[in-house]
Amino acid sequence: MSEEHQQAVCNACGNGHVEPITLPPGNQGQRCRTCGLIWAGLQEVSREVYESAYDDSHKGFKWKGRLKLHREAKAGRDSPLPWFQRAFLRTVRPAGNKRILDIGCSTGHFMVACSQTGWHVAGLDISCRAVDLAKQIVPNAEFHCGRLSDAPWPENTFQAVTIWEVIEHVSDPLAMVTRAGELLTPGGILAISTPDWGCWAVRSHTAPNYWPPYHVWFFSGPSLQALLERAGLEVTSLRRNPFAWSETLWPKLKRYVALPWLLWRGVVRGEGGGRLAIMSRKPAA
Repeated sequence: MSEEHQQAVCNACGNGHVEPITLPPGNQGQRCRTCGLIWAGLQEVSREVYESAYDDSHKGFKWKGRLKLHREAKAGRDSPLPWFQRAFLRTVRPAGNKRILDIGCSTGHFMVACSQTGWHVAGLDISCRAVDLAKQIVPNAEFHCGRLSDAPWPENTFQAVTIWEVIEHVSDPLAMVTRAGELLTPGGILAISTPDWGCWAVRSHTAPNYWPPYHVWFFSGPSLQALLERAGLEVTSLRRNPFAWSETLWPKLKRYVALPWLLWRGVVRGEGGGRLAIMSRKPAA
């Protein structure tokens, strides 16, 4: 790891007690000995990688699942949301003229669900190709293609902001969460999901896009909570799915056969199922 990519303090808790660690497949990183945050010696994933991943002609890594969701939504067919998005929509209900921003909106699947439940939606993504696809299924939404730091919205604009499966990719999670908090109105809600380093299935994941240069930050519950608190937000809930299922990447029959073992690892040993979902509130003025 080059010196320019080493960090003296933890991005989440601000502590300076860090140690070297080796990440699969042989990437060098650092770990905070206080909150457990792990980061790779790399900057965020390039914009070009995301653009090409939404291109049908791309032969390498591609967001196949998100492209499929877009096709389903465009055809007028509903597709199930991940558990953390369903939990958010059950818990955080719009009342009146409420606005929500989805950071890393991808092809707009979650934005459609928000619109259907009464939210006035806005989306942001680094990939202009993804934004163009999202506009096809959420034509009345506001959009910005680019980074959050360049977004046009003023402070105190949104009653809710979501960051689903994004925080692990960026160069500075603290800066992203701090800016998201500024965009919230007092009392507004910020919700984040990310892979859970505390789960065995994430630590042993074989998909290349789970490791550098795609994922450059690896959170556990304490580090994710420390990040939000350092940004000045009040954590209201922290949840993890109970046991690994899709994270194993096993054939479905093997997962059913191994279900008692998966329950033992996830529930009895308390390792969870591979995803963290945290909700926080901006303090009232």
